[in-house]
Amino acid sequence: MKHIILLSLIFNFFSLNAQNHLVGIKGGVNWTNVTSTDFLPDPKTRTGMALGVTYDFMIKHYLSLETGITYNQRGFGDEVFFITAENPENGQFATIKYNYDYVSLPIKIGYNYGKKAYFFANLGAVPSLLIQAKSILPKVDFNGGSFPGQTNDETKNVNPFDFAGQVELGIGYKLKEKFWLYSSFSYQHSFTNTVNDNFFSYSDFRHNGMNLSLGLKYALGKVKE
Repeated sequence: MKHIILLSLIFNFFSLNAQNHLVGIKGGVNWTNVTSTDFLPDPKTRTGMALGVTYDFMIKHYLSLETGITYNQRGFGDEVFFITAENPENGQFATIKYNYDYVSLPIKIGYNYGKKAYFFANLGAVPSLLIQAKSILPKVDFNGGSFPGQTNDETKNVNPFDFAGQVELGIGYKLKEKFWLYSSFSYQHSFTNTVNDNFFSYSDFRHNGMNLSLGLKYALGKVKE
């Protein structure tokens, strides 16, 4: 009898603590660029991806806290004109890609409206740690010369930490109470300088970009209304 009571108490404990908690996965496309001072007049957008896992705590049915871990591809491109000393009048434009990859830990507070079908708006901060940074110079062939192309490791030239703000809007649909399917659009802008003193110390680079995501959440218990 004591064992039955103990098991019942344990079950009730986990059941209560599972209420209002959701875990999930999400993936999407990033379109990122940088703002810069005194250097890049027209940087090109990088198309990358964002993949991650999420955790939500529903404070109320309309108010939530969200965090998670996301693999986040950012970066930009810089169009340059390649020439040779032997034939400087004949050259070719090409874009050098600067690819910066991060692990991000977004922290957001959100407002949710609706029951079965719902709308949400989130506001938050996105601290990120740099995984790797590369510059990719393309292979260029032109009249009178050529450039073979190469990839350089730029990790030492990029700040290892980035801090950004984020706004997000989305819509979702609750499937059989436990599963929440949703799509969102967000915008991020960094408050920190991307580069360090090893790389264009006189300038200032800040990430910015948009993201379109699709995700699925699973409620660990019945979410209280």
